Amino acid sequence: MVFNFNDIRKILPHKYPFLLVDQVLCMEKGKAAVGIKNIVYDDPYIEYDLEENQFYPFELMIESLGQLTAILYSFSNNNKYEFVLGSIKGIHVFKKVQVNSQIQLKVKIDHISDTYAIASGTVLDEDGVVILEADELICKINIIK
Repeated sequence: MVFNFNDIRKILPHKYPFLLVDQVLCMEKGKAAVGIKNIVYDDPYIEYDLEENQFYPFELMIESLGQLTAILYSFSNNNKYEFVLGSIKGIHVFKKVQVNSQIQLKVKIDHISDTYAIASGTVLDEDGVVILEADELICKINIIK
């Protein structure tokens, strides 16, 4: 199942500039998803390093993984849900992401219940090199009535 940006906007309550998944490339219902995020120079949250190079913040990569997890869970179940990223464990950062590039987001649901989900995720660059790994993303789940 592929979702474009407009499809994602119908699933997540986030609006620009806090909607951090641009497309979902594939999804295995209840198990895993792959998405992308385009990193562009005029994003309001681009940071600069000491050499004045622009890069995408690591914290937002983690949020992107959380949003992709929410999309996966919502697609896998037929109700509307609210997600709160509650805890993060085992974050490993390997390199920075420069602007005018695209990152690939991969998430896998490791455990799920009615009230929370535990997922793991990886962020890769355009060459498939791992940028960031998250061992555990723990999300609180609330059904919206």
